[in-house]
Amino acid sequence: MKGRQVALAAASVAALTVTLGVSGWKVHSASKVRLRGVWFLVNKTCNLFGLLQTLPGLPALHELHGQVIEAERLAFGDGVEVEDAKKQLWDIQTDGADAKGNRFTPLGRLLFSKDLTQRLMRRLRFAEFVQKQPPSAFAEPSKCIIIVGLPRTGSTLISRLLTSDPKSRCPRYWEFAHNDPDVSSADPERLDEDPRSAPVDKGFALLKIFSPNGLAEFFAFHKVGANEHEEIAGFSRRYFWDMETALLAPSAQARRLEWQTSASVDRSFLATHMRAWLSLQRTLPGQFWVLKSPAVTAWLPEHAEAFEDASFVFTSRDPASVVPSIAGLNEVALSVKYDYGGGLKPLGDGVVGRLLGYAGKQAEFAEGWKGRCCEIKYADMLKDPIEQARRVYEHAGRELGPAVEEAMRSHARGNKKGKHGRADYSLEKFELGEGDMRKFEAYRERFC
Repeated sequence: MKGRQVALAAASVAALTVTLGVSGWKVHSASKVRLRGVWFLVNKTCNLFGLLQTLPGLPALHELHGQVIEAERLAFGDGVEVEDAKKQLWDIQTDGADAKGNRFTPLGRLLFSKDLTQRLMRRLRFAEFVQKQPPSAFAEPSKCIIIVGLPRTGSTLISRLLTSDPKSRCPRYWEFAHNDPDVSSADPERLDEDPRSAPVDKGFALLKIFSPNGLAEFFAFHKVGANEHEEIAGFSRRYFWDMETALLAPSAQARRLEWQTSASVDRSFLATHMRAWLSLQRTLPGQFWVLKSPAVTAWLPEHAEAFEDASFVFTSRDPASVVPSIAGLNEVALSVKYDYGGGLKPLGDGVVGRLLGYAGKQAEFAEGWKGRCCEIKYADMLKDPIEQARRVYEHAGRELGPAVEEAMRSHARGNKKGKHGRADYSLEKFELGEGDMRKFEAYRERFC
């Protein structure tokens, strides 16, 4: 039966493609319809023939999750418990639609089920791998710089500048994307040539074929690639939850933030897992980690305790630019998985709610852990990025030598803002206004 459905879907896609071609409808046009190539056709065909209208594989996912919880208990102890994640994940994925009628696309259901299965398998394999390691395998992670703050505030800019220093070490996209937990065999001097990056490159090549417009639009917001330096949200996203899918509706957004900040959840689990992962990675002598992720803002004290020698860098920017920028990025990232036929306001409202929560956590940490924080404004970063890098080095007790400074200047010259295109976003696009921005007044006064 499944074979017949697949054959029918393939034939339908071919027929629909011919129909659209004959009618003169350009699949990859840059019109306001913003078609997503083959993905668009597959979603339309599945809806037409009633395919993939429910989330596949839920019983198997529940069983796999139970195996993960037991393996993590054996690997990390009873104190590290992520059981509350179970309800959060199931609630999000079983949301049929929000009040505006926005819902998963057929491909969204299939991809989300596949992504969640891979995420649980990564957790299971990692926990089983940790169980097999002798205590001596877990070396103390190198001293690190952790870059946090609201998303779209320049954290990627400063992190990639810092990793121009050969003495820095930032996780690569392929290291988090690969299902093999034992990446400790990677040669830190030849990470660009590691064969495990090849499948990730192939994935991006396929995406470029199937959805050229969507990938180009995403790159305008945030450049990704197998050997690009990845933020540590890549660890949480590929092991624990699908951060993008949690943005589908305000209800899901609120549940995620509530779960992140709930007193009933042992929030140290993410820092514990991340520390274990880092301690298994090979680094060069004297090398230090540059770890970047806005998502860590929800767990700042836990990371400060897990990484006692870490310096924290807070990036900040006017929320009037931050909110529509991150909403625009997520709209592009989710366009294959989600149908925004009911409008973009729910996405905008959800982003406002989450970022307000992050802003509050950032202010609390900056006040309570003053000696650990170096604050950088987005405008200052654009004006003189090298000076901001020098401030970070001084705060971390490191020396910025002439050779490293020149490497940073070279990186800055070759990566001007807008290199990969101009992103399309505005408050009005998500039906937001100055009233929504006034909610960030305390953040503006403190950090901007």
